[in-house]
Amino acid sequence: NFYLPTFSKDGKKLAYVRLNPRRSPRIIVRDLDSGKERVIAEKAPSQLSFSPDGESLVFSTLGRHERYYFYYDLYRVDLAGKKPKLKRLTRGARARDPDWHPTESKIIFVASQQGTDQIKIYDLESKKTHTLVSRVKPYTQFAHPRYSPDGSKFVVVRWLPKEGWHLVVADAN
Repeated sequence: NFYLPTFSKDGKKLAYVRLNPRRSPRIIVRDLDSGKERVIAEKAPSQLSFSPDGESLVFSTLGRHERYYFYYDLYRVDLAGKKPKLKRLTRGARARDPDWHPTESKIIFVASQQGTDQIKIYDLESKKTHTLVSRVKPYTQFAHPRYSPDGSKFVVVRWLPKEGWHLVVADAN
């Protein structure tokens, strides 16, 4: 079974998840020119996104937090070299559905807290997170934010009690 197919911004690579009942889920990156594939991580992500140069991949998956908890957090994989380097970006952030900005070193994602979601930005240079959309109604749910090709806007799926699901387009600032 395959899911979450994602092209790099230049269209030269394809990342996807391969599921097999006999193995852990695997994130695969395929070079579309040569056809070669690499297993870059044995994780089950909620969303995949390439860096603007196609040399890194960001995703969210469950990870241990403190001793007893498992929360979604952001991970980055640098694809250069023979062995991909996996780095955890957040700890206990309940971060999911990341998307890399098309021109900047920042990642938009959804974070949950007390039954309500917020849209946040992780800055790769400062290694800090800030809330992009903070004033939301209680129990609002967000999913799968994606930047526009120029990075000036983002779209997100939003659910509100008694209103249901909607697509929302917002200014990225």
